[in-house]
Amino acid sequence: AAVEWAAAEPWSTGRVGVFGKSYDGWAGLAAIATRPKGLAAVVAMAPVSALRLSHEQAQAGVAYSGWRAAPLYYHALQLDPPGPAEPGCFGEQLAGVQQTGPSPFWEQRDLRPLLAGSRVPVLLAGPA
Repeated sequence: AAVEWAAAEPWSTGRVGVFGKSYDGWAGLAAIATRPKGLAAVVAMAPVSALRLSHEQAQAGVAYSGWRAAPLYYHALQLDPPGPAEPGCFGEQLAGVQQTGPSPFWEQRDLRPLLAGSRVPVLLAGPA
């Protein structure tokens, strides 16, 4: 919606670029997946796990420590003030990120099938 809004504004050329790191980088890729009118380019720096499957999040079957710590960090952000996370979301995420093989948890978060066929140019920087 934000891309289409910006593309339709009178001050806009109608061509919108999306730039972000980590979650915001993932949001740019998710924008490609929804095919909004006006999306002209995406720069995604170190996007979160959207482009990776769990077996790529591990080395020799051991999950990278950052992926185990991330849910704890995000859960802490929900505590004060209380955030909008659904009840049970934290436990599901914590269990999911620790899976090191193909699983429904990672398959649901894999944007690759939704990005196929897009003609939007992407600069992907950092681990992906």
